[in-house]
Amino acid sequence: MEWQLSGQLVGRFFLSSETSPEKVLRDLCFTLAKDMAANQRDLRDIVTDILSDESLDHLLQFGALFRQLVFEPLQRLPGTRPVYIIIDGLDHSTTKLQRRELLDTLIRLLPSVKHVKVFLTSLPLQDISDILIDPQLDPQLVCGSEMQLLDIHATSHPDLEAYVESRLKNIRLVTKEHRKMIIAKADGHFLYAATVCRMLKGSRRIHDQLKMISAAKAPPEIEEKTDELYTSVLQQIDIEHGEGDEDKPIMDVLSMVIVAFQPLSIGSISTFLSNNDQVDEIVKDLSGVLKTADSTHLVKIIHPTFRDFLLSDQNRAGIHFVDARNSHARMAIACLEALESALNLVAELGNGKGSQVL
Repeated sequence: MEWQLSGQLVGRFFLSSETSPEKVLRDLCFTLAKDMAANQRDLRDIVTDILSDESLDHLLQFGALFRQLVFEPLQRLPGTRPVYIIIDGLDHSTTKLQRRELLDTLIRLLPSVKHVKVFLTSLPLQDISDILIDPQLDPQLVCGSEMQLLDIHATSHPDLEAYVESRLKNIRLVTKEHRKMIIAKADGHFLYAATVCRMLKGSRRIHDQLKMISAAKAPPEIEEKTDELYTSVLQQIDIEHGEGDEDKPIMDVLSMVIVAFQPLSIGSISTFLSNNDQVDEIVKDLSGVLKTADSTHLVKIIHPTFRDFLLSDQNRAGIHFVDARNSHARMAIACLEALESALNLVAELGNGKGSQVL
């Protein structure tokens, strides 16, 4: 990269669905600091000393951590030549609260290091736009908030077309006309196309899901588009699993996945939902929005917009709304029940007879 060769690159951080939402902002601070030490010779010793400080382990607030690891060293960078920080995929693996915390920190600190330029890329999420186009901001601070890496008004999207073709061309039931329909429905939005491709590749009901995609309208805004897609995906799986008012195995699984502070394995979810014998099958059917690690069987959400959708409200998510408080309470009870069962088993093995431990 030209900036790296010219010594103007501070650091890069690329968010992805692999990044844990619980530690994403902390990872960002440490990654940028390590990059800074590698790319900026004048700051190498300073940053190395800061990184060796054990007190950082107890520094939990993002703003304080960013100030100590990134901002304060940059204040000591000699010269006035512009240097650059790149944060790519801000919409990935972050919640609305995390995005606000990150952007508010940058807006607060950057005016005092005018030679530092931060490049952000993201889907045009409304919460990000609201912060960056705030009329109270210095117009010199935020530039190019409407800039598009691709022409969103273009009638053709060769990169998206290539992606859909490569992902679906070997699925026999997905014809060339189907692929064209998916590309047209996506209307340039990669998230929509990627979610549909994952859903179809892991599906046992390709014909039904193609009909569902074809019948769906094409709302203009990305949030509306993804909301409609998520609703359609969940409705199709509701039908398959016989989801009723009194029996909601799919939402039971999703509520566990959504509110967990760390990814849960399929085995853990099955333990917590002892009356639900469909966990493994449900997770497979939700392959358009969830993914499972091959080695650990940990279940993760592919894109944070799915979490935002489920946790939003009943007007937006409808019957698929997840009440976070109730779900946390249910998980706490499930943890205690699992612990009680394990301790009782230990007691039985230890003394040869049952024992109520809790």
